[in-house]
Amino acid sequence: MEWSFRDLDTLWRWHDHGRLDERQLALLVQQAPLRPGPATWREFLAQLLLWAGCLALASGLIFFFAYNWDALGRFAQLAMAAGALLLALGLTLATTPGGRAWRAGCLAVALCMGALLALIGQKYQTGADIWQLFGVWAALMLPVALLARSGAVWLLWALLLNLTLWRWLAMDGSVSGWAMPLQAMMGHGIWMGLTNGLLLLAFETRPTWLMVQPQRWLARCLLAGLLLPLASDTITHGHGAMLLFCGVAALAWWHYARRQLDAMAVALVYAATLYAIMGWLFNMLLNRLDASGLLLLTVLLLAGSSMCARHVLQLWRQQRGQDGEDGESGQGQQEAHA
Repeated sequence: MEWSFRDLDTLWRWHDHGRLDERQLALLVQQAPLRPGPATWREFLAQLLLWAGCLALASGLIFFFAYNWDALGRFAQLAMAAGALLLALGLTLATTPGGRAWRAGCLAVALCMGALLALIGQKYQTGADIWQLFGVWAALMLPVALLARSGAVWLLWALLLNLTLWRWLAMDGSVSGWAMPLQAMMGHGIWMGLTNGLLLLAFETRPTWLMVQPQRWLARCLLAGLLLPLASDTITHGHGAMLLFCGVAALAWWHYARRQLDAMAVALVYAATLYAIMGWLFNMLLNRLDASGLLLLTVLLLAGSSMCARHVLQLWRQQRGQDGEDGESGQGQQEAHA
């Protein structure tokens, strides 16, 4: 018998919270040492090398084209890029759907797809703007992400969607009609935040539909993508953007501090709030700040950071206790069914 990394984390958490005494811990040690065994390390290394290998192969293809760009002919480049995509697709289809190799292969397919699209846009000078290339890549990649149900693939797709939106908004006249007054009042960040907010809502409400193994880190990345653009707009667009950010931040704080406890997400909310408030105050008082004013802002930042860090630490301890209770109740249910 060997303990997995997750089992060991749960056991030591129970011990820290007093749910396992020294006698019970000694009995567990008699069954198996409380350290990862060879099989556990092999599984971990196999997963690590699988993802690293897929990323290395896909990245190697991209850098190969970049280095040998002038030496290869047009059709040779297209043939090699298409061949790499077909090879990645064939190897992925040969694996078990939903498995680790399947998810890693889907990531390689998505990266090869982007390399082929970039090559086509470069060689044939399609006249498309860069946001259109990113948008086509994201659109073609969406079925791959739905089939992969992998956090890494979804993160890449979300990055492409954000790049598409960012490059589109950077163009003159990209926003018109009813959206122009809203953008004039709140800036580009509202569109970036709205996009990431909708993605966050989807992954929070239907995680098992979109991922084989739901992971909290993806939701935290989307939360950062929701809050940071809105916080940036508060510096340049004044009171309207600040009111919108405060409402979104308060809702996120209530959800992750009261409804679905997540200390890391609360830390992101606090960090974005401090950034928004300090940037807004500095922008408002820029022409009237002297040395004493800067010192006061520094003291406010230190005080706010200390209070936020203290509360996050309390939530983290509370979250660890809840995780231990959930694991203990799950083990009890399994024993009852057995």
